[in-house]
Amino acid sequence: MLPSTEDAATPFWSSDSRYLAFIADRKLKTISVSGGDAQTLTEDVYSDAGDWSDDGIILFCKQNFGPISQIAASGGQVSPATRLNQNEFAHSAPSFLPDGKHFLYASSQLGGPTRIKVGVLGKPEQDGIVIGPGARAVFASRYLLFVRAGHIQAQPFNSRTFTLSGDPQTIGEARTFSVSQNGVLAYHESSAESELKLFDRSGNLIGTPGPLAVYSDPRFSPDGKSIAVTTEDPRSGTSDIWVFPVAGGQPARITFGPGDYWPVWSPDGKQIAYGVGENGKLSIRRRSLDGRQPEEVLYQNDAYINGSPIDWSPDGKYLSLDLESRDGIFSNWIMPLTGDRKIFQPPAASHMTVSQYDGRFSSDGRWLAYFSYETGRPEIYVVPFGAGAKTQVSTTGGWNTLFGRNNELFFVSMGNRLMAAHTATQPNFRVDSIEPLFQLDLPNFTGISYDVSPDAKQFVVQTTDHTKSTSITLLTNWPAELKR
Repeated sequence: MLPSTEDAATPFWSSDSRYLAFIADRKLKTISVSGGDAQTLTEDVYSDAGDWSDDGIILFCKQNFGPISQIAASGGQVSPATRLNQNEFAHSAPSFLPDGKHFLYASSQLGGPTRIKVGVLGKPEQDGIVIGPGARAVFASRYLLFVRAGHIQAQPFNSRTFTLSGDPQTIGEARTFSVSQNGVLAYHESSAESELKLFDRSGNLIGTPGPLAVYSDPRFSPDGKSIAVTTEDPRSGTSDIWVFPVAGGQPARITFGPGDYWPVWSPDGKQIAYGVGENGKLSIRRRSLDGRQPEEVLYQNDAYINGSPIDWSPDGKYLSLDLESRDGIFSNWIMPLTGDRKIFQPPAASHMTVSQYDGRFSSDGRWLAYFSYETGRPEIYVVPFGAGAKTQVSTTGGWNTLFGRNNELFFVSMGNRLMAAHTATQPNFRVDSIEPLFQLDLPNFTGISYDVSPDAKQFVVQTTDHTKSTSITLLTNWPAELKR
């Protein structure tokens, strides 16, 4: 164990294998593998993979959704390495090519497939060269290795002309991998799929309303009889909203994408609001479940590159939104559903310099719960829906928060344990106690992955697909296997 690397994530090596870079407490740090203290290079960093060139340049992701940044391994000023074009909302997984000047990265588009691009240091304004569909690309042993549809692919690649040849060959089923420059490849076999499972408050399994699929953002209907969820087609990358009966039975498809996600029920259960990514544009829309009213665009603004509806106020008058600006900052906004629908920020949650996520209404509509990284790690806060002081709920980390009945507040700990905060609201909001409920077995991705039923007796949880191996597969001389 290396000292001073507590809470470390996504480590990557220097080219001489003498140092490691990693993210901890939202800081980019480096440490010698022979010992010594870790050095902080910069703060407010998203925990995604990076890369370190022979010339001592580190590429990394400063935001969850945004461009790629660069910094010298010795420290100094952070500068942009890429710039998002109009249709993109995120660049990720940078990886240097042998010349140390060009690098591969993944480009995520609104309503389109993720693509592999080539960028060049010192020219962030220059749009990357498109190589093809895929993600997590690395060049090794004259091949481009990348992930497509949950499988590792290898295809001959010319690193000087940036061209592919031949056909891709599948190496294994995984969404991440690591490859050396001398023919060694490691990957953890995994699936993008998960199950929708129902648990009681003690963590006992009481039902499985959804089969294995690529899910996200499950939400109970107000009557507790249905679950709306985002379902992605892993082959096309398109996503839609489906509704599953809690008691089992035939699900109903609600939207017909290409990129519909994050459903939110109206308080009467007759409508669903959701985010849409289409033709490089983000919008928030709603539709009636009986089909009597056409789909309606509630909000669209090109100033934001990502966003979604989060919650519907109990009185039906407001919609809580998460929106990401082009500088990579997420913030919570409230949209009235009457009048001019001009969005605004709750006074107690405005003027933030770091991202804040969620914005969930309390059962009486008087409070909003969210989490942010203002202390360096995610913590849960509650603010009045209006003017007033905020209250910190978690003290050892927490995220993915939501209110249940009687203003009981649920969130997920850093160890993926579901927590229940018992609160009081008179004379002011306060937390009386925090109770751990049960351990969640969540898929390895970010996003809201559970919800509580209206009576607060059941939880729907996305649960990891354990039909895949939990071991790490190690391949030596993998290029020779491809030539057979």
